[in-house]
Amino acid sequence: MLDRARGGTLTIPRFQREFIWEGRDIRLLVDSMSRSYPIGSLLLLAKGPALSLADNRVDAEISQNQTSERSDSDEKYYILDGQQRITSMVRIFLNADKKNYYSFDLEEMLDSKAYDKHEDSWIKITSRKHTRRIQSQETQGQYSIQILF
Repeated sequence: MLDRARGGTLTIPRFQREFIWEGRDIRLLVDSMSRSYPIGSLLLLAKGPALSLADNRVDAEISQNQTSERSDSDEKYYILDGQQRITSMVRIFLNADKKNYYSFDLEEMLDSKAYDKHEDSWIKITSRKHTRRIQSQETQGQYSIQILF
């Protein structure tokens, strides 16, 4: 899925609503995934000559060095259901959120009281405006979400 988003073969029909999830929604998704809880099904529709919809790429800032080469044989898909979850995963796992950086606090995650209560306080969202803070987080016990999965 991430490769398809990188290569532009996973798109969102324009009749879909915009991405609206807030930080709390994204933290709950990551928390569910870390616990191996089901996160719902996704519905994709293969693009073809008989079906052409106006569409947009996944709403994420995928850097040029992250894009994957795609060939003409790569199947292209419309996201019909699951856009909020897929966009969130692309933003988190490709570090492609325009505004935020996602990390986790190892000490809080290992604190059995918080984790066992199904709290998501161990997942941190930091504004990209605070780049110095992001660079020093690993020395403070906060690590990029990508290393969990």
